[in-house]
Amino acid sequence: MADISLDYIGHQIRTLQSQVNDLQREADHTRLVNSVLHKEMKTLHAELEAQRARLDLVDERLDRIETRVEQISSRVQRIDDRLQQIDGRFQQLDDRVQRIDGRFQQLDGRLQQMEGGFDRLAGHLDGMGATLQQVLLRLPAG
Repeated sequence: MADISLDYIGHQIRTLQSQVNDLQREADHTRLVNSVLHKEMKTLHAELEAQRARLDLVDERLDRIETRVEQISSRVQRIDDRLQQIDGRFQQLDDRVQRIDGRFQQLDGRLQQMEGGFDRLAGHLDGMGATLQQVLLRLPAG
């Protein structure tokens, strides 16, 4: 029974030794995988940081573009405001010119009336002159 026990124990030891060897190989494999994964993680982390830096640059560029767009928008608004002022002044001048034109037309109408009055007056004066001439012709020479 002692032989069987020793054989059994020897078998158990060899089985355990085989399991230990298997675990050792698995641990070595796990360390290798972990090492590879660690290197990959470092690489991915470096790439992630590079992408973050690029995104920061893009964000800064967008901020500058946005600021520039706001400046341009402000300038366009000022130009639009100025054009509205000029348009308002133009409308005022146009209204004034139209009123002046209306007044000129009124003056022209009044001048035409005066010309008609002068023509009538000239007609009366011509008539008076003819009458005066007849009166003078009738007077004895003297």
